[in-house]
Amino acid sequence: MMKSLKKSIKINFFLAASSVFLFSSCVSFSLIPGEREVIEKNLASEYFQIAKGYKDLKNYSKAKEYYEKALGDSRFHDAALYEIAVCDVNLKNWEQARKSFEELLVKDENNQNLKMSLAYIDAKRGDLETASKEYMELVEKYPQDADCIKNCITVLISKKDYELAEKYLSSMKEKFPKDESLAKFEKKLEELKESK
Repeated sequence: MMKSLKKSIKINFFLAASSVFLFSSCVSFSLIPGEREVIEKNLASEYFQIAKGYKDLKNYSKAKEYYEKALGDSRFHDAALYEIAVCDVNLKNWEQARKSFEELLVKDENNQNLKMSLAYIDAKRGDLETASKEYMELVEKYPQDADCIKNCITVLISKKDYELAEKYLSSMKEKFPKDESLAKFEKKLEELKESK
């Protein structure tokens, strides 16, 4: 009798322990309704922060990897895509950067920063003809932006279009007479004219 009671206790204990295990495993593997979305949103936020840390360390390939992981969350999509494009610029992945900036420009077609970025990419990849047109359009649209004019002059000098570069330099002197880069541009143009 004692033997069968001990056996019965062992079996009951085993069944109780098994049911506790089964219940706890069900709870741990099935999420509460809505919990998955919260976890995914928190995860996207964490990915974005990790990417920012890598970007601050100038590890652009690792930063890009984590920004790509944050793309899935609509709250971070555009910001992550912009940062991916910036990483691609720093990695000299010109075509990939251009594609990302163009995608963002479709959503925000008057964004000056995106247009400047595209002109910069064209200049860096050696398409000075396209870059100069883009910068001249930007100067026309944003005449009070000194950076637009400076970039335009730089590209025109690189393109060896000294006459047009002088025209923009003259405009810059009128609008920004105290800008420190004026002397640098004047000197560069003088040197280039003398070497012609």
